[in-house]
Amino acid sequence: MHIQSILLLRPGQELSINNDPFECVGRWSTVLDNGETIHWFADTEGHVMTVASEEEEIMFFHPLESSLEPQEEHIIFEGVEYEYRYDDSGYVKDGSGETLFEEDDRITFTDYESADGDTLRIVTNEDEGEHTFFMGQVIGEEDVNEW
Repeated sequence: MHIQSILLLRPGQELSINNDPFECVGRWSTVLDNGETIHWFADTEGHVMTVASEEEEIMFFHPLESSLEPQEEHIIFEGVEYEYRYDDSGYVKDGSGETLFEEDDRITFTDYESADGDTLRIVTNEDEGEHTFFMGQVIGEEDVNEW
């Protein structure tokens, strides 16, 4: 499914991601400090798909119950080392349905990547001081299909 079609996803609609159902219950955007936008979609199981349309990158995450503690430029999680990859900040906009954040919340997210390409993402709501932890990976447009 093309990125532009994915961006039309609304709460109540269903997709298939990696051949598993993804029932969208919420969506929101984060307008980053550099002006780019990342689109977030949440499902009934706590999974999150993000789409960075400028980079044409789709990521699929599942929530982690564990708290992650970065140590300088890396994290060791379940015996695997994840190196710092990227971080950014911005404001939540255009939320609809069940979202993890409120409109205009300021969030920061930091990604750490393993040698296998898996990503740990720490999302911090700067207004609340709360952290949310995800494990995920980059997926292709071909991994997202109509259900």
